[in-house]
Amino acid sequence: MSEQDSNGTSNAGASSHPERVDAVSVDSTSVGQNAPAGFPNMFKGMPPVSSAAASKAPVNGSDAAAGVFSQHAIPDQIPQPDAYPAQTAPAQIPQPDANSRLAAHAQYPQPDVYSGQVPQPGAYPPADIPMPPAGGQPPYGTAPGDMFGWEAATPQKSQAKRGWIIALVIVVMLGLLVGGGFIFRAVKNTSTYGPEAKAREYLQAVVDGDVDTVVSMAAPNVTNAARALLNKDIYAASAKRPSDFSIDDTVVSGADATVSASVTLDGKSYPMTLTLHKTGTADVIFDAWQLTDGGLGSVQVASPESVTTVNGVAVSLSSGDEMPVLPGKYTFTPQKTSQYITFGDPVTISVVPGDTDTQAVAFGQSWTEAGRQYAVNAVNQRISGCLASDHFEPDGCKHLKMNDPGYAVTGITRTWSSAPTVTFKDGADTASSSNSGSFSFGSGSSNAWADEDLAQNGLTGSVVVSGGDLHIDYKWRVTEEQDWMSDTAVDDNVFSGHTVVAVTVGANGTPQLEFGQF
Repeated sequence: MSEQDSNGTSNAGASSHPERVDAVSVDSTSVGQNAPAGFPNMFKGMPPVSSAAASKAPVNGSDAAAGVFSQHAIPDQIPQPDAYPAQTAPAQIPQPDANSRLAAHAQYPQPDVYSGQVPQPGAYPPADIPMPPAGGQPPYGTAPGDMFGWEAATPQKSQAKRGWIIALVIVVMLGLLVGGGFIFRAVKNTSTYGPEAKAREYLQAVVDGDVDTVVSMAAPNVTNAARALLNKDIYAASAKRPSDFSIDDTVVSGADATVSASVTLDGKSYPMTLTLHKTGTADVIFDAWQLTDGGLGSVQVASPESVTTVNGVAVSLSSGDEMPVLPGKYTFTPQKTSQYITFGDPVTISVVPGDTDTQAVAFGQSWTEAGRQYAVNAVNQRISGCLASDHFEPDGCKHLKMNDPGYAVTGITRTWSSAPTVTFKDGADTASSSNSGSFSFGSGSSNAWADEDLAQNGLTGSVVVSGGDLHIDYKWRVTEEQDWMSDTAVDDNVFSGHTVVAVTVGANGTPQLEFGQF
């Protein structure tokens, strides 16, 4: 048998046969009440046994050739854990007070907060400070956080910490929400509600022919009668209208904005300027912008009641004021009153983008050639009727009057040695002259336009009669006993320069002549 170590365990036997123990010598001081700390508790309090009993105990089924327990022997039956007397747990595990924890904590060397030097291993902890076992579980009865000498966090501190974290999260979220709101508002103000967005919406409506949207956004400050040309059917029938646009620049100055755009019409680009004004808010948080000038053109029609269609669409124009129109081409067609009167040919105008000058469309009545000839023929018929009269003064022909010589006259016959000239002139001819004939036939020339009221009837004309050498054959006698004697009178330039017959439009559209001064 090899020499035993100080603990009574055979080193040689343990090394050569780890699964077998040949002999164990146990001191009574090392088993039982004074067992080492690492020895199983089950041997504490075991009664000593005799050497004889120990010699009877087999060791691993063989003779105990190497030796036996000297003073204590393994009992015949190993007590089970539940065979030991039950131990009653204390009602409350004693906790070290704060002073003892602080005192224990003070025994640990503290790091040098200025030099950054940390004590070397082995300098702590002291032997009397409980440390957790190798498995990491603190000793029984040790409060969390006390195993290293510091105090565990209390519920109040944990709740306060959670409150600060929640408050911080709320502040961050509010900051993100407010910042995001400002960003969202700025983006929306630019893309949907800003002046440039409004200008795009307006110009797109112009290109699309959406007249209702154009009118609602531009809101021209004119009467309803003056909005007659802002008609979707008229605009849709326009031969040429804008096909595209682009925004060139936007300048915002306080509550006012100016948008510069380019609008394409018939393949050509025209500059167009829109002005807007901020009127308040839209959808609670966004800016509201209103067009103050939509860059519309304007047209003024003389005698608007004479227009029957615009771009082939029937209209009833009643305003002589300037009428706003969208960029495009417009053809105005007048009415035809009668064969004697016309309002002229259709008039076509082109309104280009950005051109704010007013374009004039005039439809004055005028006489047709048939109307002019009608008036001339009427005057000639009057003169012929006067020539046929055998009276001194034919009715309605004072220019052909023959003065009474004071004796009997008969067989008056009037003829022209040189017929007068009868012509038609548009408008009122107010010129007049006097009669200078050698034989006084009447009061000379006359002019119906002396009646100023006639000039207020719209379309006017004048039939001018000038010249005419009158030859009058007649017979005369002084007494009844005398025979009739023939004689002749001649009057040169009967109409002495010219005589004017006023011509106006009758109720049925025919020329109406004023012979009151003839």
